[in-house]
Amino acid sequence: MDKPLPANDEAEQAVLGSLLIAPRTVAQVAPILRPEHFQSARHRALYELLLDLDPSEYDGLIIKDGLKRDGRWERFGGYDWLAGLIAAVPSPARVLYYADLVVEAWRRRQLVGIGYRLTEAAGGSETGSRELIADTVEELYSLDSGPPSPSGLGDLLKDALAAVERRLIPTDLAELDALSGGLKAGELTVPGARPGVGKSSFMLTIAANIAQRNTPVVFVTLELTAVAVSRRLLAAQAGVPVLGMVRGDLTENQEWRVHLAANAIKDLPLHIVNPRERDARTVASLIRLAHMRHGIAAAFVDYIQLVRSGRRAEKRYIEIGQVVDELKALALELEIPVVAAAQLRREADTRARPGLGDLRESGDIEQTADNVWLLHRPRATITDGNGCTIVDGNGFEQDRQIARLWVEKARDGETTGHDGIKLRFELPGMRFRNYTPEPSPPPEPDASPAEPAPSPPQRRLGNF
Repeated sequence: MDKPLPANDEAEQAVLGSLLIAPRTVAQVAPILRPEHFQSARHRALYELLLDLDPSEYDGLIIKDGLKRDGRWERFGGYDWLAGLIAAVPSPARVLYYADLVVEAWRRRQLVGIGYRLTEAAGGSETGSRELIADTVEELYSLDSGPPSPSGLGDLLKDALAAVERRLIPTDLAELDALSGGLKAGELTVPGARPGVGKSSFMLTIAANIAQRNTPVVFVTLELTAVAVSRRLLAAQAGVPVLGMVRGDLTENQEWRVHLAANAIKDLPLHIVNPRERDARTVASLIRLAHMRHGIAAAFVDYIQLVRSGRRAEKRYIEIGQVVDELKALALELEIPVVAAAQLRREADTRARPGLGDLRESGDIEQTADNVWLLHRPRATITDGNGCTIVDGNGFEQDRQIARLWVEKARDGETTGHDGIKLRFELPGMRFRNYTPEPSPPPEPDASPAEPAPSPPQRRLGNF
């Protein structure tokens, strides 16, 4: 590389001089400034020594003793060098500003290094391009976030209180929010269901509800294409059949509602990703990228069993466990809720309600996930001779437009009882809503002539 690497020697001198003038400020500087941030070897060596010493020991003789091995003290410049550092300080009160300048120069050096390594690796043939992309995204994100630093109890308590105010994300499913408080930052939530019950629609309902409040989310779809997901969103908002949109046989009124719905949701901060590669590393990299670009507050993955770990595993359940571990680690790293759907075993169809044992291919899902929600909905509506919906022995309606959700595991909340949470599933748009009983049919008219009934009001478009 022809150009010199980015550095800020003046800022490095100002930091060290400030520490020599006001030793106690090291407590403010140490959490954000590490020895490797210094470009100058002698500045780095002095800072390492200052971190090892007690601030009361920031004395010329003690510093000399700490640097005298291998002739470093003389080579660095001795007392004249220390005096020069002190003289270079404009104001020790601005030590944090000088530290930020040092870190900024270090970041720029790291960016140069990442670009150089990427250029070298891309010119070879040993590493695939997608692996290179994943590696680069990981490096860039770690560069932006930096390593964790120890937190005092006071800081942790502030975070805990802040969670009450801003880190709980409501799903807008009232009973679920009342029970759990909503989605929590750093937690992995797994909604499980059998195929055809509506786990993708359930996830999409919650993602859209969050986006409706102008909160950015990312939806990683491994089962459907991005276009198919967008079509479901549109059908749900317009209240029209998804199949009608696919076939193109909507009525004129339905087409009008679709156009209105498209205009209503086109600016939602809901980012849909359909990765070509289905390994956990690629999925995690895409979520990190969305977090960096769009500041997403939640991530959805549809669904776990379609993700490959990318690592060698003799058994599928081991691989599933690796995927779940990766998703949980990602939630903690980004400090956002990650919601990842899971498919249940076929045996769940033989029971009125599913259980944790129905999670397919891995008990690690139950162990690692913070929250596990199980969703069930009858395949068909069964009525008696009077047209009333049959209720089975468990007290569950055999109505495919009524779903039940059981909170089987909750890290910091409550689980549901036998009846679970009842939800309304709107078949035309395939979306879940809070359950409200349908109004009773009007009474039969008497024989006397009646005034013409008023025309029904036009349906208003509602939120997800």
